Amino acid sequence: MTWLMMLALLWIVPSAWGHAPAAQTPDEINLFAFDPWSWSLLIGSALLYVRGLRRLRQRSGEIGRQRDLLLFCAGWLSLAMALGPPLDPLGGYLFSAHMLQHEILILISAPLLVLSRPGGLLLWGLPASGREGFKRLRRQRWLRATWDGLTSAQGAWLLHAAVLWGWHLPALFDASVRNDAVHALQHSSFFLSALLFWWALLQRRQAGAVLYLFTTAVHSSLLGALLSFSPTVWYSPYLETTRFFGLDPVDDQRLGGLIMWIPAGLVFLAAGLLLTARCLREPPLAEETR
Repeated sequence: MTWLMMLALLWIVPSAWGHAPAAQTPDEINLFAFDPWSWSLLIGSALLYVRGLRRLRQRSGEIGRQRDLLLFCAGWLSLAMALGPPLDPLGGYLFSAHMLQHEILILISAPLLVLSRPGGLLLWGLPASGREGFKRLRRQRWLRATWDGLTSAQGAWLLHAAVLWGWHLPALFDASVRNDAVHALQHSSFFLSALLFWWALLQRRQAGAVLYLFTTAVHSSLLGALLSFSPTVWYSPYLETTRFFGLDPVDDQRLGGLIMWIPAGLVFLAAGLLLTARCLREPPLAEETR
């Protein structure tokens, strides 16, 4: 639980992850632009992890499991890919690029970071006062009760579904393209709800995890199918910008829907099969391992 609280505090901070397009002609498009604040958070999290590794090695002569280190690096690199150039600037012009960002955050970055179990190293990367502060925070009953609800299979499933469908309402999605602060909130909520979802299913190993994966695959694929087969454009900011890349807005939306539909279904199917195999070897845990 500790590391999720730390990531929440790190990523919930409003940042200028905006990519509202300012170009009026194709020649004005800058696909190499990056946001200093989001990259400061990325680099800061990496430095915190490396500092934790060094402290662990100095204290015990160990560096942790190599598998966890590789998973963390892969998760971090996928975050950098989603939030950096050229994909982030491109997301302001193409709905399909914007959808690819979301799928990377939800289907790649979040599960890889959950599987890497970085909590201990992130905690050791903090100064002593910071570690004590988090320990005191964990002892707050109201916070633990809230956290237990959010990280239950039911709570995480509901939150993830609400975030996914809510942000794809045209009014909210349009606002995320046009306003940097709303866009920051959108990406933060996608990433954090995905962290909670994957942690509840992969780490807490609660009964019914496979069912929650299956139903998530169904409703996310349904949303992707609705986008793919819609004859009209849902999100007005992309009506003008897709022409810079020679794409029809409806075709761009269909491509974005397919990006949500196919990869999500495959990832959730693979995760469901892995969880099924693990459940056959060992029983699910009713409670989180403290």
